[in-house]
Amino acid sequence: MWWSYVLALGGAGGFFMMRRGMWQGFATSTCMQALWTVYTVVSGQWGFLFGVALYGPMSIWGWYSWKRRGVPSPAAACTCPCACGSRAPVAPAA
Repeated sequence: MWWSYVLALGGAGGFFMMRRGMWQGFATSTCMQALWTVYTVVSGQWGFLFGVALYGPMSIWGWYSWKRRGVPSPAAACTCPCACGSRAPVAPAA
């Protein structure tokens, strides 16, 4: 019974890391789907395979898309001229 809690928390952690753009999130989520498959077979609760069939390909496709796009640097994502270590002069407020 405790397996389902551990797997659910691991999956949530994977989604949290994915949202933050970390490759570990995609890896964690993909591994969690494999563990959900094992849990399904061991427990005989075949309904969980539906979730694995949905979330597994989404995790793998997300990982593939993320790797193909490349990882933007934090400085590239910054649009503020006064932040991100920029040394550009900032005009004084009038």
